Amino acid sequence: MSATMQKILEELKYDIKRGVVRPCRYYLKYFPPTNSKEEERRRVDRIYKMASRNNLSFKKRDFNPAEESKIGIPGVTIQDYQDLAEKSSDITKKIQNFQYDKSFKFHEPIILAPMGDHHIGSSGTDFPKMMKDFQFIVENDIKIILEGDFSENKLEFNKNLEAVLSQSLSPDMQYDCTLKILDSLKDQILVAISGNHDSHNRGHGCRNLLKEACNTVGISFHGGFAKIIIDIDGAVYEVLANHRPKGRSAINPLHGVYKLMDVDECDIYCAAHIHKPACSIHYRRNRKRICLISGTYNTEALYSLEQYDPFGAKANFPCVLLMPGTKEMILFWDMRQAVKYRDMIIKERNDFKD
Repeated sequence: MSATMQKILEELKYDIKRGVVRPCRYYLKYFPPTNSKEEERRRVDRIYKMASRNNLSFKKRDFNPAEESKIGIPGVTIQDYQDLAEKSSDITKKIQNFQYDKSFKFHEPIILAPMGDHHIGSSGTDFPKMMKDFQFIVENDIKIILEGDFSENKLEFNKNLEAVLSQSLSPDMQYDCTLKILDSLKDQILVAISGNHDSHNRGHGCRNLLKEACNTVGISFHGGFAKIIIDIDGAVYEVLANHRPKGRSAINPLHGVYKLMDVDECDIYCAAHIHKPACSIHYRRNRKRICLISGTYNTEALYSLEQYDPFGAKANFPCVLLMPGTKEMILFWDMRQAVKYRDMIIKERNDFKD
């Protein structure tokens, strides 16, 4: 018996015990592809004969690749994979084709700072630093995108007991606090998107606190993706934001953000969720692209430290300076560095005009 047939025999014995036998799957997996129907049937008959010689019996089926062929997951056909691929393609097209959520026009250089994972109400949140940063944002007119998980909003005990007990405020108190903060920041927030802690489910308070607060104070809110366009004296910048992109890497924190580049053609891609700030510049398809991951203020919660990198979680939020007239994006690791540079540029422009 060949090594290939030996592998098929071992897998066949295992599948018979489970009650899931698909001879077509074995030949698709272990034999090279062929366009000959006769060869396909010959291979299946060969597998049946081998099973018979080894006293293995199961019901013989007619060969039908669209219905019988199983790949990896019992009960999932090739057609299922094709349907799933088409649905995924349709979702991507919808994201690519929908109109921009909102457009903004400015005349001076602006600083855009995506911010997420504030986790208001968690005992590990550095609330004094957060309020100090908010005051700095208002005083220096920094524009921000809220990327979700603004409050902890945790209720479910049976799954994440530690996360629930680490809360210093109840969900109702978190909402009151969220409402007051957003009201003071509404002129700085361009758009807000939902995070996993803001979702409607039993684990996270059965309320979307961020959505409720945004609707109350008049901030544009979006459930998943948010696309915005920023026009600064003719220089147009396209931004795509999502709280938790698909894909995660233990080595590269920007792995999920890179996936967003396959969703749509934009200039800036931003995300959050992993509590580890990161940023980079890419040149892809002859276009400069900025990728940003925001940090978190929830740097001391035990649950957060267990789930994420305890050395990477920082209350830092990379940002980008957008220039007017000619399209130019300048990346900064810290908002205070960006403000100094922006003020210097505005001063030079004013001096030149004089």
